[in-house]
Amino acid sequence: MNPKTRNMVSLLLVVVICAVVAKGSLQKNLTEQDPRELGDPNQMVVETRHSLPWHDEICVRRGKTELFILPNLFHWNSGSPMKDVFQNLGRPQFQGTFLDQDYYVWKVDVRYDWDMENKYRGRFLAVSFKYNKRVNDVTILEELPPDNTPIPAETEFDLESL
Repeated sequence: MNPKTRNMVSLLLVVVICAVVAKGSLQKNLTEQDPRELGDPNQMVVETRHSLPWHDEICVRRGKTELFILPNLFHWNSGSPMKDVFQNLGRPQFQGTFLDQDYYVWKVDVRYDWDMENKYRGRFLAVSFKYNKRVNDVTILEELPPDNTPIPAETEFDLESL
């Protein structure tokens, strides 16, 4: 083997070894910083693609318990059904409309997964649904929107019809 070929093979071997080591340390770093493993186990958390880019599904969870799945823009008919949201969060306290889209609001202590210092935590969780009664969007609110309507306590939601 001539010296030029030997140098190229050696360089290629070093690059491959460095890539394997870098991938292993990156994977270890990502699992150590997984927001699902951090924070208060009773805190309701809205996961985001910013914090969990390697997860296929993101969700709203309490501690490690998944409450419902958020929609994936690249998958048709993704997101939890309305029935699952109502079963896990209970009866909503408020209802409103924003940009011709109905939403339900629950009074809960909630934060985004990237907000470990709780600087942007909210007191309300607003969930809107698509035409097929699947989760469309989730928003954390500090104050109620001005157009909200309280839902009377005696209002019953038939989970089977949702």
